[in-house]
Amino acid sequence: AHALRAVAIMGGQKVTGKTRTKRDALPNNAKARKALAKTLSARKPGITFAQKRKADKAARDAKRASGDSARVMNDQGMRKDKYGPLEVRYRALAKKLRQIEDLEAKAATGERLDKQQEKKVRRREYLEAEMANLKKLISGERPSDDEDEDEDE
Repeated sequence: AHALRAVAIMGGQKVTGKTRTKRDALPNNAKARKALAKTLSARKPGITFAQKRKADKAARDAKRASGDSARVMNDQGMRKDKYGPLEVRYRALAKKLRQIEDLEAKAATGERLDKQQEKKVRRREYLEAEMANLKKLISGERPSDDEDEDEDE
C-alpha cells in the first residue's frame, strides 16, 4: 500500500480508480485518415470550415473595397488629426491635473492617500506653472522661466 501511495504522490495524481476517457482511434495511414475525414464531412449538413473562412474573407474584402468598414474610417480620421509635441504635452498635463483634482476630492472626503498619491498632489503648483508656460508657447508668446512672475499675474 505504501509503494502505491508513493507512486501516486510522486506522479502528482490521485489514485481515484476512474478510467480515463479515450478519443476515437484514428488510423495511422494518411490515406485512410483522409478518406475518413471525407466521409465525415460529407455527412455533415452545411458548409465546411474552409468554405466558411473563404466566405468571411470575401465579405471582409468587399466591405474594405466599399469603404464601409468602421476601422478604415477611424484610421483615416486618426491620420488627419496628428497632434504636435506641444499639444501632446498639454493633454498630458491636463490629465495629471484632473487626476490631482480627483485625489484632492478623495482626501476631502476623508480617504487616506498613499505616498505616491501625496507626491502627485504636491506637484500641482509645478504642473500648473508648466501648463501656463505651455499655453504661452502655443499662443506664440515667450514663456517665462521664473515661476514667481506667473503667480503675480
